Amino acid sequence: WLTGEFKRIEVPELPRRVVGWVQRTRPTPNKATQAVGTVIREVIEKTDNQQPGVYTGKGAFPLKRSS
Repeated sequence: WLTGEFKRIEVPELPRRVVGWVQRTRPTPNKATQAVGTVIREVIEKTDNQQPGVYTGKGAFPLKRSS
């Protein structure tokens, strides 16, 4: 983790930022891309509860879409 005198600042007027991983199904991603995706998922699963404001799963999407 980064070290230093950092502080988290909440700005209630701003919506939560959502970041995702997207890849095509065809052609199949090469082994390097698959490995990066796997490592990213593992790191997030291990550390998501250590980072305030990081949400995973369905809780990560605060916006409701109207159909």
